[in-house]
Formats: sequence, C-alpha cells, structure tokens
Amino acid sequence: MTVTSTNIFKSAFLGEVRKAVHSSQNIDGLDHQGMKGRIREIVMTDMYRPVLPPGVTVGTGKLVSATGEMSSQIDVVLYAPGILPAYFYSEQGLFPVEAALYNIEVKSILTARGVKEAIASARSVRALQPLPSFHWTTDVQNGRLVPLMTNTPWPVSAMFAFGSDLAPNGQSEIERYRTYDEKANEDPAVQVICVVGRGYWYFDRQGWRFLEASEDLREVMMLLGGTANTIPELVAAKGSPKFGQYLQSEDAQFEAV
Repeated sequence: MTVTSTNIFKSAFLGEVRKAVHSSQNIDGLDHQGMKGRIREIVMTDMYRPVLPPGVTVGTGKLVSATGEMSSQIDVVLYAPGILPAYFYSEQGLFPVEAALYNIEVKSILTARGVKEAIASARSVRALQPLPSFHWTTDVQNGRLVPLMTNTPWPVSAMFAFGSDLAPNGQSEIERYRTYDEKANEDPAVQVICVVGRGYWYFDRQGWRFLEASEDLREVMMLLGGTANTIPELVAAKGSPKFGQYLQSEDAQFEAV
C-alpha cells in the first residue's frame, strides 16, 4: 500500500498535537498557576510553529497601536514581522496591531470566567485603531507605481482550551459563549473556539460552524488547518502600513527652508 504525502504530513502533525495535549496533562499537578499558564503558552507555540509559513512567527505580549493604546496581555500572538517589526522586553513582546494575524487566549480548563476573559481580551484588541495600509499597482497609462490605500484588518481572535468544566451532555461551549457576548451571532469578539475533546467552532459570513471532537483530535487539527489557510489571506490583506508613524511625533511641523 502506498502512503500519500498528505497522510505523512497529517500523521506527523497529529503527532505534534498529541504531544502538546499530553504535555498539558502532565503539568496539571503543578500548584503554581502562573507557571502552568506559561508552560501551556509554550506548548501552544510548539504546536503552532510547524504549520506557520516563512515570515510568520509566534510570541506573547500585548498588541499596540501607533497612537499608544495597548491591548490586554495576549497568551499567543501569531504575527508577521515582515509587515511591521515587534519590540521585545525579554520574552514579552509589543506587537503592532497591523502585523498581528491571530491573538489567542489559552486556557487549561475553560470556565465561565475564562470565556469572559477571552471576550474582554478580544475587545481590547478591537479597541485599537490600525493604521491604513498601502497596496501597490501599476498605472496603465505610464507604467508607474500607484498606491491604493485600504483599511487594515484586525487580527483574528481565538480561544483555545485543553478541557472544559461543562458537563459532556449539558450546555455546549457555543451556548455558553453566547450568554456572555451580546454580539455573538452578528459580530463576535472571539471568532474561533477550540476545546480539546469538545469541538471546534468558527464564525463566518453565514454564522457559526461546528465540528465535533474525535479521538484523533480532529478538532485541533482543523484549528491548525484553518489557521494555516487563513494566514496568507490576512498577510495579503494587511498590505504595507507605514511603520514610521509609530516613531514620528504627531505634533511635528516641517517648515520651508
């Protein structure tokens, strides 16, 4: 029997996912919550990094705008330094919102409090005002480059958990989410939810879509696959914002000399 390259890739990445889930379970005995949280962020980073294309990487920290606003602390940030550079204090980063592709909240066990925290974090990102972006085309008359200015999209807000405190046959994660986000069915703060053993949900123009969990962790594999599919679109849509606006003084006035 011939094994296709698709199966080889899937098997290899599934192995990474299983290792990440197993690592998360192994640290449940730690009594230091901050340490447990940081280890899970590292586990998530190790799980994501293999599926990211060149030019996209992973960090943790806060998103910032050119006008000085900051988001809440973000557990995992997928960003493209080729769009705009980040600035790091030790392991913590400041990521221009224009360069961020995904902001992900990571929970050991998803609780009502965790859902509220993820919504608040996502809203803090949406409160940032991205710089406009420039895309370049060619003038058909003279062949010169012509800039096209567009709005820069916000990153996708996601929530990932290694487990849930909900009863398996009771309220679903999306039902709980809807109780805390009044815009859940129109413009949800969190657009992607993945809970190991429970399922994978994402929001698009038609509304919420759901994939049931399985023993082979397809809910996590679909999360990774969906992220990998979306990243090129986000990078293209973000274009070329002008980083100089992060450095220049707003009140600087040039004079003719």
